[in-house]
Amino acid sequence: MTYHTILSFLYVSVSLLLFSNRSFAQSATQAIYQLSPTDSTKTAQLWCFENGTAFYFQNSQKTVTDTLYWVFSKPDDQTLYFKDFQFFSGTKTYRDSLPGPQWTIHADSVRFLDGYQVTKATAAFRGRTYTAWYDESVGIKTGPWKLSGLPGLVRLAYSDDGFAYFYLRNLKQGTTALAAPTLPLTSATYQDFTTDVKNWLEESNQEFMKSYNKGKKKTAKASAVKYNVNLIEKL
Repeated sequence: MTYHTILSFLYVSVSLLLFSNRSFAQSATQAIYQLSPTDSTKTAQLWCFENGTAFYFQNSQKTVTDTLYWVFSKPDDQTLYFKDFQFFSGTKTYRDSLPGPQWTIHADSVRFLDGYQVTKATAAFRGRTYTAWYDESVGIKTGPWKLSGLPGLVRLAYSDDGFAYFYLRNLKQGTTALAAPTLPLTSATYQDFTTDVKNWLEESNQEFMKSYNKGKKKTAKASAVKYNVNLIEKL
């Protein structure tokens, strides 16, 4: 391959990359959710692209409790991609299917939340029961994390076991969207994710015991054994 051929190849590659990034540099709605009923510093962002074909959820709090860290959904092809907090699997991306929860709407249960009329919906999904309050006036039909599929934007949602909590604190429409993430081809499923978590916890426990028995200081990885495998959604 000649020098000029290499330069041409690099130019085309960079151009395609920039075009790909620009394709998602579009008008969007940005929703900021509080992730704790008592701690306002724990937040996450939900980007709703204007054309409605993609939703990007980014958690600012690094955690390995299930898939709350990074979620990119494409409703048009019924696919959801996610990453855990990169403690045990690096940059590994997993694939899940949509839709998520199958909601029961309680049309007679309506209230006002921050001045907006919201309607109650409930769903049993992978071992947990969720309650959501959604607002149809916004014109967006989605919610944080996997909690989509309702007739409006989710303003408040939580699970009965306290695992999940989302409270909409701020909504900004017509802003420039965050660049869409690069989605690698992946065949790793949610089942693979649960297996990876369990394996990582077992390895962490073994490392912790070795450190404990030798009287050494706990390593960062060993100290993470406090995370419970029961936090994972049940298939």
